[in-house]
Amino acid sequence: MRLANIPERNTRILVIGTGIATLVFGLLLGALLNLYLVATGDPMVQQTRTILSYRSAILGDGLVLPVVNMAATSYLARERRYIGRNLVLTALLLGAALTFYVHAMQAASELVNWGMPTPWHWNGVGLLHAVYMLAVVSWLLLFLLTVVKVADRPTAVPREAGIVLVGVVVFLFLLRLDYRSSELQWRPSVATIRAELAELARGSPLEAIGIAPR
Repeated sequence: MRLANIPERNTRILVIGTGIATLVFGLLLGALLNLYLVATGDPMVQQTRTILSYRSAILGDGLVLPVVNMAATSYLARERRYIGRNLVLTALLLGAALTFYVHAMQAASELVNWGMPTPWHWNGVGLLHAVYMLAVVSWLLLFLLTVVKVADRPTAVPREAGIVLVGVVVFLFLLRLDYRSSELQWRPSVATIRAELAELARGSPLEAIGIAPR
């Protein structure tokens, strides 16, 4: 459904629904799975970090990002007349590129967790998190692109932009705390990425994301 087709009276429902969806898909579903694996004694929770061991998940996905997405949604609903297909497509392409970069950096830095038990091999949990990240990042990029398109002068920047900026900074700070002892590879080797992608391409796509056994 295009934002332009949403009646004004439903804006509040859309904003609240966005916050709830962010909370559910960003934290609650993963937390429930985490607790289930603990209850069943699954070795994954003993061998790798899970969602409930990350500040950026508990506080970030559980509190900060829902507020950020609600602020962005409120603005996008108000300025929906400026949002067209090209703007949405641009946000999706940029979101996909950023999502790919973050996952490549994760793999190159060997930041294994329950979504990527070994470098360059994501399982179903990792795939779902990638889809969630793509959605959130693309939504916030759509917000940013719309702000740039609408604001004709610096003083015209909306208050929602301040909320989003502060929220993103806080989330990145929480994320850095989670990985403060890790040495991050901010510029993954292109040759390494090509080699790993070629290796994944030679195998089953289901094996590559850890759904089918190797």
